[in-house]
Amino acid sequence: DALGEVSEAFAEAQTDLSITQIWVDKGTYSATGTGLRMRNNLQIYGGFDPDNGIVDLTDKRISPSATTGSILTGDNVRRVVTNIFTPGNTLNDTAVLNGFTITQGNPTHTDSPSDTADSGGGIINQYASPKLVNLFVFDNYAHDRGGGIYNGNSSAALVNTVVTRNSSQYSGGGIYNFYAPVKIINSTIAHNHSERVGGVRNLGLESQVVMTNSIVSGNTKTANDPENVNLSNLGGATITYHHSFVQQLTTADAQGNIDGALDPLFVNVPANNFRLLSCSPMINAGTNTAFAVGQTPDLS
Repeated sequence: DALGEVSEAFAEAQTDLSITQIWVDKGTYSATGTGLRMRNNLQIYGGFDPDNGIVDLTDKRISPSATTGSILTGDNVRRVVTNIFTPGNTLNDTAVLNGFTITQGNPTHTDSPSDTADSGGGIINQYASPKLVNLFVFDNYAHDRGGGIYNGNSSAALVNTVVTRNSSQYSGGGIYNFYAPVKIINSTIAHNHSERVGGVRNLGLESQVVMTNSIVSGNTKTANDPENVNLSNLGGATITYHHSFVQQLTTADAQGNIDGALDPLFVNVPANNFRLLSCSPMINAGTNTAFAVGQTPDLS
């Protein structure tokens, strides 16, 4: 059934478990309350345009960007997507968000900052491990950690996604992973900012992050400290790279990774176009292994 607002569709799906998919036309939609909430066995797709014949999943949907496609906004007064669950009630990878711009998220600041109240400007995944696919996470802010995305006790998968122009007051301007073994695949985390690590901060022994076919570049920070501005691991966190580039960090190796001293050569950074120029050293440097049958998560 057609509903006028995305927030209405999200709310109805929380109580009507027979709803397994939500399709969203192009346009700008405001989150309400504390933000939109995903659930298990629900796939949410954006980028449709019936006026131009884009009416189902067999059509090429509109790619999300700062100004086009299906835009979910927090209007700079709330977080956009709030997946806060508990150890006894978790969100798993049957929850899918695919084909959206996530923008202007700004969770309400509290006098006693906590991981869930002040972190995850655009998206927070707490005991939540959804598939986040074909997203443009842009211009969100967190008073604490994870301006774009905060993952806590989460094994979320981030696929074919751009995380850019986000900021946080403390760390992880783009993404903050706290005890979160997330997978980052075919994604770009670029030109985010924070006090400490502008790009991706991984913290805790459980943060065994895997990055494949991805680029982390051009992020900035305010602090003058030795941590790498683009990506940092603390508290036992590790990251495994496959066919990826992290500025000032990766080296050309047997895993197909790319020398971090190179320039990825994006098409037009000021216009937020993070496609690669034909002469980029990242062209044809990836692997299709992550999309093979039997991989976790299943992206085949």
